[in-house]
Amino acid sequence: MANEDYQSSGVKSRLSDYRSQIIFLGLIGSAVAAIALIFPAFWRDHWIPILLIAGGLGMPALFSLWNYWVGYGWQVGIAPALAFLLMGIFNWLFRYDAEALWEDAVFNLLQTNLFVLAIWLILVFLAFRSRFQQERKQNQNDKQNKKNTKQDYRKGEVWRDYRWIIAPAVIILLFLFDTSWAQSTLSTSSLKKSVIKATPPGAFQIHAEYPLQISFDDAEPSEIHLWATGTVNCMDLEISADGLLFALKPQSGEPLVWNDILAFKLSKSSNAVTLLVIADERPTTGSRSIELTLNSGGNKLDTSNWAIRIESRKDSQIRGWKKNFLDAGSTIVSLITAVFVGVKQLEEEKKRQKIKQVEQVISKLETEAKENFSKTLKDHWELTDDWNEWDRALQSQFRDKYATFVEKDLWDAIANKTLEEVKKGVNLLLHICERIFEDKESKPISIVKQLQKALENDAQELLSMLKEYPESIGVARRIEMEFSPEGRLKIIECFEEFSDQIHNLWFFESIGISDSRIKQLSSVFEHHPDVLLSIIKKYPESIGVAKQIASNLPDDLKKEIPEKYKDEFLQEIILLKEELGFPDTESFPLQSQFRFSTVPSRAEARLAAWLEKQGLRCSPFADAGNPYTSTPKDEKLLIEQVPAGFSFPAFEHSTQNFAFSNSWDVGAALFGYARNLPPKIKDKTFVAALPPSMIANFGVEQPRTLFLHALAEGWAWTLADAPATYYSLGKSQRGLAGRLLRWHGGSPFAIVRSLEQILGSRKKEITEKEEKSTQKFLEHVAAWLENVEANDLRKEEAPALIELRPLSKQQFTLALVSSVDLNFAASGEMLPATHQALDGEAEWLKAHGWTLVHFMISDSNPQRISEEKLAKQCQQRVQICSNGEVEALESLFAPHPEEESADLLLARKAAGSPGKMVRLGQKLLLQHVEKYPPDEPLHIEDLLALA
Repeated sequence: MANEDYQSSGVKSRLSDYRSQIIFLGLIGSAVAAIALIFPAFWRDHWIPILLIAGGLGMPALFSLWNYWVGYGWQVGIAPALAFLLMGIFNWLFRYDAEALWEDAVFNLLQTNLFVLAIWLILVFLAFRSRFQQERKQNQNDKQNKKNTKQDYRKGEVWRDYRWIIAPAVIILLFLFDTSWAQSTLSTSSLKKSVIKATPPGAFQIHAEYPLQISFDDAEPSEIHLWATGTVNCMDLEISADGLLFALKPQSGEPLVWNDILAFKLSKSSNAVTLLVIADERPTTGSRSIELTLNSGGNKLDTSNWAIRIESRKDSQIRGWKKNFLDAGSTIVSLITAVFVGVKQLEEEKKRQKIKQVEQVISKLETEAKENFSKTLKDHWELTDDWNEWDRALQSQFRDKYATFVEKDLWDAIANKTLEEVKKGVNLLLHICERIFEDKESKPISIVKQLQKALENDAQELLSMLKEYPESIGVARRIEMEFSPEGRLKIIECFEEFSDQIHNLWFFESIGISDSRIKQLSSVFEHHPDVLLSIIKKYPESIGVAKQIASNLPDDLKKEIPEKYKDEFLQEIILLKEELGFPDTESFPLQSQFRFSTVPSRAEARLAAWLEKQGLRCSPFADAGNPYTSTPKDEKLLIEQVPAGFSFPAFEHSTQNFAFSNSWDVGAALFGYARNLPPKIKDKTFVAALPPSMIANFGVEQPRTLFLHALAEGWAWTLADAPATYYSLGKSQRGLAGRLLRWHGGSPFAIVRSLEQILGSRKKEITEKEEKSTQKFLEHVAAWLENVEANDLRKEEAPALIELRPLSKQQFTLALVSSVDLNFAASGEMLPATHQALDGEAEWLKAHGWTLVHFMISDSNPQRISEEKLAKQCQQRVQICSNGEVEALESLFAPHPEEESADLLLARKAAGSPGKMVRLGQKLLLQHVEKYPPDEPLHIEDLLALA
């Protein structure tokens, strides 16, 4: 059932494709049937021309039904259709009746025309045959390969290329045939044959052959031939007609005797006679038909329909005019048709050339546009000069290609062109689009207009273009570079609507952006720094360019930004800390202080030689006296690359105490704690350190004063890290910070000297520009502190001072109290009693936003690391110091029978302390180089005896 439905729907679909042709053929058939039924007399006399005309009209529709002629059916059928119409008209006008039609079997008009048409259709068939075969072959291949390419095999080239010559040539040939035949009928007398009924009692018939018409200008009389068939003895006949004179055709030289009634005889010996007939009087206005009468023995024979037409002068003139008209008209029409054909063929040739030219243009459009944009468009403008004369299919093809080019390939074509060339090309492109696109609001036209306005420094259109067509980013960037400062400010004003586009337009490079471009963008953001911060907030990946821009902002603006925008863009200001001078620590609190106390590893000559022999660039335990020791030619500390592994509970705002078994563990734990603070706490916390050296300098008798000194020291480090911290403070904070530093250092000179030491301790190269900037900053600090009150701190000032924190660290202050000094060059350790004394101020500190964290040396409850983790740390240290060439400490020992590895033995002796493991390892190496030569490996016995 489903299959039947499918088939019926398929048939219906195929028939619907030819609905117009079927309706047209139905109308022609209905018209022919109506004439036959409603006008039978007219149909009887003119059925031949009616059928010929109907066949001619239906011919194109019949050809269109046949898929063989798809695309050319009407053009193929028009020639036969015109031929049939021509035959019908000539038949109708020149009385080409059914009797004449079948008597002349060779040269009659219809057969001649049909013969020419048959030859014509055969030639056309051959022209299309290769196309049909090629399509059928491809269809078979498609079925085998299960593909459907639906290609248009453009065969029948002879017909397609020369149809304006071939088809009209057939029409001209048929027209010449028909006009020649019509002329001959006009100049040749037509004869008619009649059979006169027999008269009793004889069984015979009289036959008559006579002219249908006596022409007005006939100089010679017409002849009537009479003859009898059957038994004829002797018959007396008498012929007469009103208006005609008759005579017997005489022998040579005999005179003619004309009678209005002529008597003659027919016998066995002479059963035929030739009579001459002339008109008694020639009519002048209208031709008339004269009936002839034939009597035999006084009896009138039945001569019905025996009549001769006498042509009048007027009809003679009309006949002559027809003859001359056909004679000259056939030549004129043939010439006109030939000229028309020649013109059309020339147009067709031009069209073919145009099609080839356009196809070449279409195929090379993208390539040529990329090579020479404006020249290509200029050529296309000239090419489309005769656009209205193009074939619709060609127009559609060109229009589609241009639409694709404008919507997809335009941006690549103009990517590397100068803006001057782009402007010229875009103007031409707009003219071309307006010419070829009928809808003036079409997408290609709107795109080109948008680009044109963008080239005219229209910020809104530039951003709209970039929003709709992201691939135009390259062109948009170059256009924007030519914008005036006012135009760039207008771009800024569109930030809310086009934030993505502005980001893509300006923040597309993280490195390598030119200084001139940075200065250009900096001049824009001088007026709208909030937009710069908004871009960083929304697009963190733009921080690279944003930093370069911020560094080029005026100094006064850098001072204003933190204070003005701190509430909305605090995190973004922190990201620009170096460029704006806003205070913030680096990767973790006190990193600069840790760096200050680091020292490179140094080994005595004998140990250095042994390390070199073993493939080690330094000792894995080089930091035995200082966990912050850095390896040679490496900026990272060993403790950074191999963390000690201590774990700390979640941070609390209450006091926290951590105990360790030795000073190395205390230092390593302090480093790890500060480094691994949670980001949210780290970013909002100001850190102050209280090492033993500060206790030695200021004492512990007044703990609150000691905490203020620690706070002042933290501010000194913060100012050194971010000199513009001063500018981010309000006036009241600025005065408090100055009082605190002046009191802590004793004099402006001492504070400046301390800042110089901190700045000079950094292990990085300082450029001349940075050095000048630093010197200017120190001079400014000195001038600032000179204007600060030099008196000792008053008791009532302490609450305000203890709460003093930089703008980015407004949450609380974290005080790290360590039993060991951050600078290992300083001597002394903080006793447990001192930690307890400082704890006495914990509640006061907590009330002012402080939290105490103690790192102590103690025998009770020390932090312990598992043996497996310590062994793993030992292996990591060896691998780092050997650049991965030595896998573990075990590899440095001579073969030994011990089942446990040297790494695990050393870890067990360390009893859970990373510091003890490091010190024992260094002791083992130093003892070995004293006892053995440089190339001797380590001995397991020495490790077992180590204490």
